[in-house]
Amino acid sequence: MKNLSILIFALLFIFSGCISNTITDKSDKIPLEELPEFYTSEMAINNGDYVELPIGKIVNENVMADFLEKAEKNEEAYMRKVAYTVEGGALIYDFYYDNGEFNVIFDNTRDKYGGTRTIEEKTFKYLTTFESISGTLYLVVANKETNELLPEDDIIILKIIGEKDKKDE
Repeated sequence: MKNLSILIFALLFIFSGCISNTITDKSDKIPLEELPEFYTSEMAINNGDYVELPIGKIVNENVMADFLEKAEKNEEAYMRKVAYTVEGGALIYDFYYDNGEFNVIFDNTRDKYGGTRTIEEKTFKYLTTFESISGTLYLVVANKETNELLPEDDIIILKIIGEKDKKDE
């Protein structure tokens, strides 16, 4: 009996390493409204989400790359991004790309310190770069194809690309 338990444990360990935790098909994701109130970074990582930790670490970067690659090819694409506040609150973004549009559902109901807690849905036409006043470069979805300063309601940040090269000024 002890040998059987060891064998089962060994097989589970081996097969768990063969399963990818990256999910890029929305039908395989837990619906937003079914996620637990305390959606931890460990849960998000294990669910294959693109995760931004407050210390600046990114986990499952390939999820973003896969999403952008499909969108660039004008293929239907899906990605869940979860960013965590320093207090541990989860800011959840579900990005859908289809027929030339980016539909984004943003859920901050798990952020106790973020003001109004709500779930919002917005549609955007463009994937573009945006440079902040401080020189930080962002990859964003927007309703204008421009690098000019846009109102916060007109963009959603996908990720930080880097800092502007100060030598170019």
